Amino acid sequence: MEMYRGNLGLLFYKDYFLNENRETIFVWNEQEKGVGVNESQERYGKCIEKSNQKLIGWKMKQEDIHANKHIYNKLRDEIIELKFKTTYPGLLIGSGYNHDVSADDAFKLGMEFDYTTGLPIIPASSVKGVLRSAFPSQYEGEDAESRKEYIKDILNEVGISVDVEELELNIFEGVKDGRRMSVYNRDVFYDAVISVKENVDKQILTEDYITPHKEELKNPTPIKFLKIASGIQLEFRFKLTDMDGKIDKNKKKDVFKRILLDLGIGSKTNVGYGKLLEVR
Repeated sequence: MEMYRGNLGLLFYKDYFLNENRETIFVWNEQEKGVGVNESQERYGKCIEKSNQKLIGWKMKQEDIHANKHIYNKLRDEIIELKFKTTYPGLLIGSGYNHDVSADDAFKLGMEFDYTTGLPIIPASSVKGVLRSAFPSQYEGEDAESRKEYIKDILNEVGISVDVEELELNIFEGVKDGRRMSVYNRDVFYDAVISVKENVDKQILTEDYITPHKEELKNPTPIKFLKIASGIQLEFRFKLTDMDGKIDKNKKKDVFKRILLDLGIGSKTNVGYGKLLEVR
């Protein structure tokens, strides 16, 4: 099969449900008069399998080099980047989106794609969320105290002494010296994207299974899903500001790097997905 070169997000969320004539393949028996259920199910399964092969067979090519640069070209001088590689078993992002297809071999969980390029992304909100989860203000008691000590340890490592609560307000709420800053002067979080140049000729997506055990005495049904493969380089991008005399933007970057390396990102990090390796 010739490698698919279209928009992966469009394929996954729309064309995935169409046959070769671009007809919806959700319902077979009622719409395909005269076609038996078994025959129609077989045709349905073949369409799904073709879409699966297009997704996992897709590789980055040289012509994609500038595909994910459109968002921040004008801000390039101000962008601070962190580069990581995914580790085994890979990265699962967007699993909360609906992709519920009745065919046995279909991918059952969602995935996040950039609307324009069609490439997998980690939304800025997810990046900001995992970073903020390391700070104490959204927790109480021992949970809050342990996170405060964790951030203090990171600040000691990077050679900075700053109040943890003050730093959290500055990064996530845009507050400096007790005053809320203009949106133009706050820290900005961008979507994390696939590093195109470093991933040329690599298989970006691959399949995997989870096996939920809902009932002790029944055999579990494996759930098939799509994930970002291991060994794929990602770029996490920020526009950061200095806290005058307290912490500069490069030290903030170092704090972010340590948190991302420690916590990972995406779904199912507790069983190894979403763990990252720094690219120096």
